[in-house]
Amino acid sequence: MEIRGPGTKATLAGLGANIIVASQHAVVAGKDKISMIDLKTSQKTWSTNIEGTAHGLAAAGNRLFVSTDTGALYCFASDPAKKNSIKAKVEPSPFGKNTQFAAVAKDAIKLSGATKGFALDLGCGEGQLTLELAKASGLHVIGGQSTASDHLPETHDESCPCRIDSDVFRDGTIGG
Repeated sequence: MEIRGPGTKATLAGLGANIIVASQHAVVAGKDKISMIDLKTSQKTWSTNIEGTAHGLAAAGNRLFVSTDTGALYCFASDPAKKNSIKAKVEPSPFGKNTQFAAVAKDAIKLSGATKGFALDLGCGEGQLTLELAKASGLHVIGGQSTASDHLPETHDESCPCRIDSDVFRDGTIGG
């Protein structure tokens, strides 16, 4: 990634995973690193190392929030300069071996050729396929289920981290 300004240029190798603009700064993030660039001068004003690739960036209240593909959540504050990290323990196999969904996920990835980017699993139920797609690829997989009562068994575990309930979104651009 390269940011150019009047007579200056900041080269930010490996920091193209995510970018946001906050006030007069661009915050750029990638694998194991975040940097802040002054948009007027194109100079790097701050940088720090993180664990994993930053995918979620948000700025509010003079703080920068960063989530990574390792599950780490960081909050950086302007003063005092300190780094906070919260790491939640994630169950890597909440469905056990899940071999049937693992095989379907591998076939879907092979047929589509999609190994990076985003995937949307609509009607994901409890999230077995959603989880296996994420484990078998470099995809960021989002699972959505319209309602809990429509498609889920009575024994559904509400603590499952792979599940998002939502209402059906209809704006006229997507049929259904």
